[in-house]
Order: sequence, then structure tokens, then C-alpha cells
Amino acid sequence: MMSAERGGDRTDQAALREDRALCGRAAARDRAAFAALYERHADGVRRLLLARGAPSDAAWDLMQETFARALRSFDRGHAPDRFDLWIRRIALNVCADLWRAPHLRHEESQDPRTLPERASVDRDLGAGEEMRAALSALEPGLREAVILHIYQDLSVQETATVLRIPEGTAKSRLSRAYRRLAQALAPDVATDRRKRRGARLSERMQRGGNEA
Repeated sequence: MMSAERGGDRTDQAALREDRALCGRAAARDRAAFAALYERHADGVRRLLLARGAPSDAAWDLMQETFARALRSFDRGHAPDRFDLWIRRIALNVCADLWRAPHLRHEESQDPRTLPERASVDRDLGAGEEMRAALSALEPGLREAVILHIYQDLSVQETATVLRIPEGTAKSRLSRAYRRLAQALAPDVATDRRKRRGARLSERMQRGGNEA
């Protein structure tokens, strides 16, 4: 879902209102409402997991675990105000749990070029081989901020909400991340395509620093 705050689109605002209504029903154990939330957000969650580095063959199971955790929270009566941000936070937690499993740690580094689903995510993210390497070199906190801000198209404030950090910290992380990405990509900026990519990164970094 596109950020309503950034897009300012009436459809986005309506979608957020619909999500809130569905969350209220899901917290009352309305399984049809939960199923509707799943249908609205499952694909975005799966693609976030892939962008974060989840193995393609595990993405489906990780997505199911994400929604299973959400369902357990609903069954305890919790109704989040922003389901789209809340479910992303859960997805990142699921990823973090995966990387903490010793026998699964090696999975994060498998070659994404051999994974068709991941390749589709890379195309959406605009991630060529150089960009993939530059993103992979970032610390997890910086990488997650960039993925949420660029790929998920969240505002700085929304990125901070998902990561549970102050907005100023989110701005700082994004600024550091974009600076390091620009430095990593600079030696290879030789073609018009790469120059355009560098310009987009610079524009996004400036926008991120200026957002309230």
C-alpha cells in the first residue's frame, strides 16, 4: 500500500480507514476480516521479506509466520492503528529471528540471481548487481531503513514507526545509508543509466533529509 501521508491520495486514505475497520473486527475474532487484511497485504509482506534477504524458498513460510503472529495478537484484542506499518514490523522481526538461527544464517548470502522471485523484487527496487552489493554491505539497520524508504515508499516518519526509532534517528540512518550507497556506486558511474541511478539516489537522500 502506498503511504497515505506521502501520496495524499484519497484512495490511500480510504484504504487506511478500511484497514482500521478490519482491524477492529479482527480483534473481535472476525476471521473474515483477518482474511481480508491478509489478501490486501500478503504480497507486499512477501516482497518485503525478499527485499530484506529472505531465501525465496522460505519466503512463503516466513510470510505465513508473520500473519500467524499478527493473528495471535488480534486474538489478544490488539487492534493496530496502522496495519500496514505494524505488519511490516512483524515481518522484520520474523526475518531477524531467521538470521539468529545458526543453521540458517548462511541462507541470507545465497546468490539472488538464481532466484526468479528475488529477481523480480530487484527489478522493482532498481537493484542491479552493483546496487545489490552496496545494499548488502550496509548494516542491517541502515539496509532496512533504505528498503522501507525506497522500496516500500514509506515516509521518514513511517520508516521510523516501523523500525521503532525516533524520526531523527531514521533521518540519520537514511542519510548515512544514501551517502555510503553513493560512495559505493560512484566508481561505476560510467554509463548514462548509472548516472541516472546516482541522480535518483541523491534526490532521494535530499528528500529524506528534508521530510518532516
